[in-house]
Amino acid sequence: MSIFLKLAWRPFRLAPLSQASSILTASVLLVLSGFLFWIEQGFAPVVQRLQQEQVITAYLSPQLDRAGETRLVDSIQTSLGSAIHVQKMSASEFIAELKPRYPELSRELEDMGEEGTALIPRYISISGVFQDQTAQAIHGMPGIESMETSKDRYKNVVGAFRALRWVARLMLMGLALALMTGLVHLVRMNRTIQSDAISFLRLWGANEVVIRMPTLISSWLVGFMGGAIAWAAWATVGVQITMQVKGLSPLLTEMPVPSASMGLLLLVIGSTLGMISGVLAAGVSSR
Repeated sequence: MSIFLKLAWRPFRLAPLSQASSILTASVLLVLSGFLFWIEQGFAPVVQRLQQEQVITAYLSPQLDRAGETRLVDSIQTSLGSAIHVQKMSASEFIAELKPRYPELSRELEDMGEEGTALIPRYISISGVFQDQTAQAIHGMPGIESMETSKDRYKNVVGAFRALRWVARLMLMGLALALMTGLVHLVRMNRTIQSDAISFLRLWGANEVVIRMPTLISSWLVGFMGGAIAWAAWATVGVQITMQVKGLSPLLTEMPVPSASMGLLLLVIGSTLGMISGVLAAGVSSR
């Protein structure tokens, strides 16, 4: 086994700069891949919340008295739970909200007194995250005359986030292809450095498994060391960057907190890609 390790380490002794640059490049590509993967996965809950978050305006029937309003609000709040905000808007509250944007109109309604109050529709504002079936159930409640919903107000934003997820996927595949191509070329160069030793192994009657072993070990070492650096970089710099991204907008707060297990995943991916590139390069070189 020691002879395999010596042969595998030979490219690191004879061409240390090329090995070091390849390892650093692999680590950078792995960190970028981890960041893109986090973005692609993190946008999923953001899109889901934007699709499900609604503000429902339920207009009350004119025949519904004040006691009936209170019972209806309590019934809606009980059926939807405390996570849903239910608010009954009175005429005075409606005018108070209207005043900052339309001061003249609100003043005219106040001057009209009871007649102005009668012109203002009574409604209940319901905001939160719920399914379409919930909105239909609210519309069917006794005392609800009509209903409006803001379901599609984030339609363009949802489309933008979906497009960004596809861009992240394409970039992730491109980075994986670039990393794999670079590792294969490096391993083929390393195999050239090991060619004289491989020739001696052939003369000694070694089989293909033994002949390919130094190449596989050296390629695995490159992937492993690149993955180890990527793990350390993700644990120190990567987590901080992702937290900064989450703070860019209130919408991004739904993105999951990056975990340290992502660094371990980068180490596994780096080692696996290194081994696969060794198998591919050794197979091509042996033909």
